[in-house]
Amino acid sequence: MAQNTLPRYVNDVDSDFAAITANATAETILTAPAGGLRLANLAFTTDDSAAVTANIFVEESAIGTFQIASIEVPAESGTIKTAPSIDGLNATDSPWLSEDAHGNRFLDIKAGDILKVEAE
Repeated sequence: MAQNTLPRYVNDVDSDFAAITANATAETILTAPAGGLRLANLAFTTDDSAAVTANIFVEESAIGTFQIASIEVPAESGTIKTAPSIDGLNATDSPWLSEDAHGNRFLDIKAGDILKVEAE
């Protein structure tokens, strides 16, 4: 019998949304479950009339909080037809991310680690 080479993910697909206020402390987006998780999409939008910088952090409980990316979000991105939402896992801002077999970037997050975002 042929071996199945397709990847298997045991975690359910989940969508989390958070409103991030500029100049506030980092907001928790998600906490990785017991088996960890693979983040395959992270989109940023803004209805602000000025560009916003979104700083992405991972908090490891035993070590501390680390900034992993800084994403420029142009004015009104994702809210008007001429300004699409911004991919938070893009190759320009996060060239160190791994890619799957199809060239899609992803971020693996260990069990208990917390993904946070702040806007400036």
